[in-house]
Amino acid sequence: FCWLVMKQQRLRRVLEWYVSSQQNWTFSPGVLGRGLQDHLPKEMWQALVETFVRFDVDEMWQALFNTIDLFRDVSKRVTDSLSLHYPQTVDDEVTAYLKQIQRMPNKEVSS
Repeated sequence: FCWLVMKQQRLRRVLEWYVSSQQNWTFSPGVLGRGLQDHLPKEMWQALVETFVRFDVDEMWQALFNTIDLFRDVSKRVTDSLSLHYPQTVDDEVTAYLKQIQRMPNKEVSS
């Protein structure tokens, strides 16, 4: 659930900021980012599409890391455009932690 909130609220917001930063902060994305597809670079839109998957554990992990990669890329572009610092150390630590969890043995729930 937390991952879904992150993607639907935080990632969408940073994508909206990116588009707006490219348009002198005049972009209005519409309800729930409906105007994003028309304004994002095609490769960025494709990266967003790749954050959605079926119900498969391996695909979910890949989608999570795709989401993180896209968020990182867009966040760095936005922070650069605003002359702000991107917290790379925090990013690295969180990513390493998630990869450590991913490597943990799966324990199936028995019914």
